[in-house]
Amino acid sequence: MLVIVHSCSELGFIPDALLIYPAKKQTGDYHSKMNADNYQKWIKEKLLPNLPPQSVLVIDNASYHNKKNTKPILYDIIKKNKPNHVEFVLDKILEGQGHSVLRLPPYHPELNLIELLWGIIKGKVASQNAKFNIKNVEELFRKEAESITLNMFSAVWRKTREHEEKYVQLEPKVDNFTDSLIIKQGNSDSETSSSSSDESMRAVDEFINDSD
Repeated sequence: MLVIVHSCSELGFIPDALLIYPAKKQTGDYHSKMNADNYQKWIKEKLLPNLPPQSVLVIDNASYHNKKNTKPILYDIIKKNKPNHVEFVLDKILEGQGHSVLRLPPYHPELNLIELLWGIIKGKVASQNAKFNIKNVEELFRKEAESITLNMFSAVWRKTREHEEKYVQLEPKVDNFTDSLIIKQGNSDSETSSSSSDESMRAVDEFINDSD
């Protein structure tokens, strides 16, 4: 198995940001698998030096992306004054260099540009991988990653934006449906509440179908 870490934008992969090594092999100070410490090391050593100024880094909810600052004093202050606030170590690293972080909602890879690109690259690698060894897979990955054109990056970027806009438009209907469920729980007239919920669900379904 290979550990592969990279970053990209609509203009292509971030230059010199690729990290790739066998999962069972220690490469420099990187250990056998990706974790929060290794991810932060990659951020500091390979991404930050090559990231354009004032970038917005969009990441998913992988556990190593979300290491929390749990120092007792800080935790006590947060608990007393901001019970809903969570401070992530990664955010502090990036914000300290003038960048910001946006986290994707769980289970929405269609909103993640690089996830869609990974799918394209993995499909091409799988179709050519006749030797079934790590070295060959790494060579194929590098070749296919370099073959992704600017037009392909732009097309995938537009696709993620389309998904994003779809969810933005869907939000009011989802809110209405959620409100109807709350009303149903507090309403003694179950028949009326059920009817309202059914109508809201149909409205959401119709909107989703119309948007596809």
